[in-house]
Amino acid sequence: MQEAILRFFQALATPGLDRLAEAVTMLGEEDLAIVAASFVYWNLSKKTGFRLAAVFILSTILNTLVKITVRAPRPFQVLSSVRGKRLATATGYSFPSGHSQGAASLFTAGALLFRSRGAILAAVLAIPLVGLSRIYLGVHWPVDVLAGIALGVTSTLVFWEIFRRQDETQDGPGRLVSILAAGAGGAALILLLLDWVFFHGSLDIRDFFKISGAGTGFFGGYFLETRFLGFDARRGGPGLKALRYILGLFGAAAFLLGLKILFPGGNIFAFIRYGAVGFWAAFLWPFLGTKMGLFLREPSAEESHE
Repeated sequence: MQEAILRFFQALATPGLDRLAEAVTMLGEEDLAIVAASFVYWNLSKKTGFRLAAVFILSTILNTLVKITVRAPRPFQVLSSVRGKRLATATGYSFPSGHSQGAASLFTAGALLFRSRGAILAAVLAIPLVGLSRIYLGVHWPVDVLAGIALGVTSTLVFWEIFRRQDETQDGPGRLVSILAAGAGGAALILLLLDWVFFHGSLDIRDFFKISGAGTGFFGGYFLETRFLGFDARRGGPGLKALRYILGLFGAAAFLLGLKILFPGGNIFAFIRYGAVGFWAAFLWPFLGTKMGLFLREPSAEESHE
């Protein structure tokens, strides 16, 4: 059945549909999550932006752990009749689909954040279209897509509610964030040792090191920001917000691309690169931006009552 579905989409292929599928599949990639979460975190609401980034990171960590456990091959790797396309995005194992889960997580979180018809409609349209694009491109089995969507929606609803409840406590999510930062880094170390000792380096775990690095940097950075900085994303005019957003994204790209040039390949260096990007977004850029006057601190208790 799955093979028949893949062959059906392969028969439909045209250069125009290829370009359309490649464009749609980008809605499930990490770049969109970085752009969206950074905008909310820096310019709308720090707490909500953190929650948006956190649920995406945790959902992706879950995805990569399931992939490593199942270790399923991709369709184009086992079927001669299926030609995989946009293979640069087909990293790691096949089950469940990371793009489908990423889109499901990001757009579900967006619907929870904005609670508008437009946000809900975007989720209803984007999530299945990203899944179909992965099947059309021959990089995922239909079951991979269905599992990715189910995991993405479910994990986002669960994680979103956990962070919402933590925000309502007296201490906020501080303790949970510190646990997540340590957990992401610890999980990467444990997985690295398991790969070396039991699998002799044969596991494809690079994607896990990317997202666990991003999680360690982002969660650790957010913990420092809430303890020692305290910027207010709502303060500042449109021009100031636009400037700090553009410069912030430029800095994230500089870390991501610059460290790729400086460091060799490998899981540990992937962890460092993405960890630097997460730390930049959560703490380092708001810290530097505050010094530059691009970010404003949260008003003190005295100022709030004036």
